[in-house]
Amino acid sequence: MYTQLNPIATRILSEGGQAVFRRTVLQCLPAPQLAQPFSEPFGRPR
Repeated sequence: MYTQLNPIATRILSEGGQAVFRRTVLQCLPAPQLAQPFSEPFGRPR
């Protein structure tokens, strides 16, 4: 997944708090509802 990072950074991102956030919190967010106010070409609220 993180092919261009050094091994320490890869381990931290895969096993540290960032990974917990990615696996748990992001899975709970209602992505379609959160995406509605964002513009496709600009990626910012309309």
